[in-house]
Amino acid sequence: MSHSEDGRGYLTEQRLMIRDAARAFSPQARRFLLAEFLAWLGHGVFQVLFQGWGSVVISGITFTTMIRHYGPVRSTMITALVPGLSALGA
Repeated sequence: MSHSEDGRGYLTEQRLMIRDAARAFSPQARRFLLAEFLAWLGHGVFQVLFQGWGSVVISGITFTTMIRHYGPVRSTMITALVPGLSALGA
């Protein structure tokens, strides 16, 4: 049985092809790909921080303040109005 028939040789052939393709990139192309990857990574970190953690912290603090100030019943009624008011505002 040859290497390609048992499945192990195919993976090795793929890795060799990927290695050869990566080596075929010029240094300028490698720098460009690195810059694009870092920009993508920075964008992802920004999204996590400001749309993830930042919004959770701010909304958590303001919602807790609203519950303390208005009480649970009034706060529930106010939060029920939010989708309709945002639709009217759009």
